[in-house]
Amino acid sequence: AENSVDAITLMALRLGISSPVYIGLLVFFIMRTRAKGEALPPLRDFCLAALLGMLGYYVCAWLDIQGLKYITAQLERLILFTYPVFVFVLGAMFFGKPLTRWAVLAIILAYAGIGVIFYGGDIAIGANVPLGSLMVLTCAFAFAMFQLLAKPMIKRLGSVMFTCSGMLGAGFMIFVHFFI
Repeated sequence: AENSVDAITLMALRLGISSPVYIGLLVFFIMRTRAKGEALPPLRDFCLAALLGMLGYYVCAWLDIQGLKYITAQLERLILFTYPVFVFVLGAMFFGKPLTRWAVLAIILAYAGIGVIFYGGDIAIGANVPLGSLMVLTCAFAFAMFQLLAKPMIKRLGSVMFTCSGMLGAGFMIFVHFFI
């Protein structure tokens, strides 16, 4: 019998331990904001941050951990750390960010290197390399979307309230997934 923990159990343990800390920090910052006489951000912003947390912390973590079942950790890291490429491309396509020549060169070099390793390297081995690679690549894409969408929310909520809301939203989805 294999002695491994499935992805959702590992994620539930992680968030189960950390969720009380996020709740405490969020309550502390809300109380501090009120004590200063400052207005709290709208509830809608907290909810949007929670939704972004579901994408950036739940979906991405699940895809990444699941992908590791099929590919080596070295290949997973190579693929995952191409998420800046998606940030460049999606930022240029949908957020009006300039795509410079240097960014295009970096994209070409990153994917050429992954292609060489994927087809000829020792780390491109595993139970199902195409499936695992696709899962991790999807994770990188989703994380890039999270990065682009989170920036304005962090400005509105502040980094601590955004992180707490996002992690609690992710925790909610992780626990729902775990118990189902």
